[in-house]
Amino acid sequence: MRQMALLVVAMLTIGWTGPARAQICGSDAVCADAISCTDDRCIGGSCVHFPKAFAAPCSDDAKECTYDFCDGTSSPSSCVHVPKAIGAACGDDGNECTSDFCDIQLGSPQCTHRSKALGVTCSDDGKECTTDACDGQMVSPQCVHQGKVFSTPCSDDGNQCTVDICDKHSGGPAPTTAISAPPTFVMAPPTPMRASTSTMATASRVTTEHCARQQTTVSVACALDA
Repeated sequence: MRQMALLVVAMLTIGWTGPARAQICGSDAVCADAISCTDDRCIGGSCVHFPKAFAAPCSDDAKECTYDFCDGTSSPSSCVHVPKAIGAACGDDGNECTSDFCDIQLGSPQCTHRSKALGVTCSDDGKECTTDACDGQMVSPQCVHQGKVFSTPCSDDGNQCTVDICDKHSGGPAPTTAISAPPTFVMAPPTPMRASTSTMATASRVTTEHCARQQTTVSVACALDA
């Protein structure tokens, strides 16, 4: 009688679930009960099903917004599917203008792809005269490349006699380095007195440089010849 009592205590200690689950076996494989939260073993010719610990991985319910784990409390231990927190990251839909996160919709956790706000920066198209931003559409939002305002400064070409601006009206939002405008000629007043040789030479250099400059841009001073 005492030996029987000790056997019962031993079975309860190792997680034996009762006569209804007992099975004659020759190996652990025979004892598989298809319950993902039990560890099925063959001990002494009989199947024993140990409950897995709390949080042990179990059968995936194929929903990326749930955690699948053993509860570790029931007999046998059950596989539970707990919703992830709202805002948890989930599968990327490949659209850079959506935010991909878990949400609770109609009581079922789902991966949501919500449109980003208008103006959120997106992929650069490599053109300095466009602004790259999400269009903010609720359905199928896109990354758009809007031309910048005419005359917005752009990269300096290193030429002091050009103005570097974005020109949306030249067939597209591409930089331009020239402004078309009629030349402005500056006429010096007549000098009644004869100027010295050095003064005439200086005046000649200034006049020559000014006229050449007017052919390239509009009233923008540049370096004198030496």
